[in-house]
Amino acid sequence: MSAEGKYNKNGKLLTVSIAAYNVEAYLTETLESLAVPEILDELEVLVIDDGSTDSTGEIARKYAEKYPGTFHLISKENGGYGSTINRGLTEASGRYFKQLDGDDSFSEDLADFIRLLRERSEDLIITRVIRRSEKDGNETVRDYAPDMPEGSCLFSEADIPDILTMHSVAFRTDFLREKWHPITERCVYTDLEYVTYPLVRVKTAYIVHRPLYVYRIGVEGQSISAVGIRKHYREHQKVLVHLCCAYRDHASDLCGTADSVIRTRLRLETVMHMKYLCMLDVTPGHFAEFRRFLHRMGESFPDILADTAESSGFARLAVKSGGFMYPLLTALVRVSS
Repeated sequence: MSAEGKYNKNGKLLTVSIAAYNVEAYLTETLESLAVPEILDELEVLVIDDGSTDSTGEIARKYAEKYPGTFHLISKENGGYGSTINRGLTEASGRYFKQLDGDDSFSEDLADFIRLLRERSEDLIITRVIRRSEKDGNETVRDYAPDMPEGSCLFSEADIPDILTMHSVAFRTDFLREKWHPITERCVYTDLEYVTYPLVRVKTAYIVHRPLYVYRIGVEGQSISAVGIRKHYREHQKVLVHLCCAYRDHASDLCGTADSVIRTRLRLETVMHMKYLCMLDVTPGHFAEFRRFLHRMGESFPDILADTAESSGFARLAVKSGGFMYPLLTALVRVSS
């Protein structure tokens, strides 16, 4: 049987779907964090090679050959980050589904997490996240529900004071597949869609106060780097509009927690997009683009724009000036960066 052939779909508690595009420098560390002998029978790792041009596929194939019941290489044409999530969910056989970027990894708590899943049936599991600096190796740990006791709860009663990120969540696979909203393909920033769309339907959650995901920050070329932002900022706007539309269509159905988390996300991404536009060169074209963004948000999503302006002094200055303070706002962004 080849490393890309059929595989046993029985007995898996967790499917980890890895978005892998030209990550040869990091993938071995990523896969080693998953090669934990005591849980291999209960773990499924799908390396979705999104048309890499380096040795990403070869590295993944070696693990698929060494651990044929756990690691599986799925090679596909390049379709962008969202396409790897869509494909991973199509192939997944685990009870739970978790997304992992090919330059990130899991903590030593993975085995404990798998053991936890043996008794779980909640729609959503929330864990802490380790943020590791690529520059100096410093680590910080983020807890997304710090005031909640560890354990099961109704999502409507969960105290989540900020946003949820894709690094912090695992969803029950059959829950995700029910009325699955496909993630936008050939586009970056779509991890925002992945973590946001399912919240509309989440009923139950389980809080874990231990870190699982290790998020590597400061990697050159990341979509949140200055270079990545200047290259992909229009894709960020595309995703933001998608999220705003989804919120508008489902707002009346949301529980208090989902409404709070999603609105916080929309406020954050709206401010971030203003700042992304302010990271561009000050030209008449970019000036006009900034004003068009404010106009579109005001026309299509006035409540979200008003909410954003109320929560952020930067956004308030942008909105009240109708975007005409763009040159000043770009200077503020550059001073603070």
